[in-house]
Amino acid sequence: MYLPAYASADREQCIATWGAHIFRYSDTWDDAHQRAIAHAANEGLYYVHPFDDIRTLEGQGTLGLEILADVPVVDLVLIGVGGSGLIGGVAAALKQTRPGIRIIGVEPAGAPIMTVSLNAGRLVELPAVHSIADTLSPRALSERTLDLALRYVNEVALVTDALMVEAMRWLWTECNQLVEPTGAAVIAALQSGAVEVARYAAPVAIICGGNVDVACVFAGYAVE
Repeated sequence: MYLPAYASADREQCIATWGAHIFRYSDTWDDAHQRAIAHAANEGLYYVHPFDDIRTLEGQGTLGLEILADVPVVDLVLIGVGGSGLIGGVAAALKQTRPGIRIIGVEPAGAPIMTVSLNAGRLVELPAVHSIADTLSPRALSERTLDLALRYVNEVALVTDALMVEAMRWLWTECNQLVEPTGAAVIAALQSGAVEVARYAAPVAIICGGNVDVACVFAGYAVE
């Protein structure tokens, strides 16, 4: 498995417990991703794409079905946006079951790949990304995930790194939940007013991403 150089030691250790061989490559997820594809091709290995794989999307769609089972009256779902596999799978499952549910994606202001791509109506690759939410910061979506977003995502909200760190602190102090910036993005959108939920009867925010570096917790996140 290839990880970018900035991936936390905790994340590497967690992956290693599953017996994976880990390589660090480059300073961006996109470069590490391309290197992994090349490695798999050279070695005759099957490459599991982190978001652009139909089986991955189908698996993530089951979360949407779980939400419907647990909160039958849900009318709004907030989901963090990276490569858009999670929001694509969940939104497809929700919207095909209950078309009236509103789906809002949340992404870092320093990595607004879905916002830019949806506005353009086509795939756009960002020249650079700047966010502490590393798993929400690819430079590009895929054709498949963009198509799902165009069909099923109603809106995208942007949050800053500082807002995500504040949401992390709130989740820890108020909910005893230790999450990475990626996981806190949806809470940051609610706390900052980037998403207005007052008019919804049963909103749901998906908190996904617990790979925070416990050695630094909040102090290690430098927000410029």
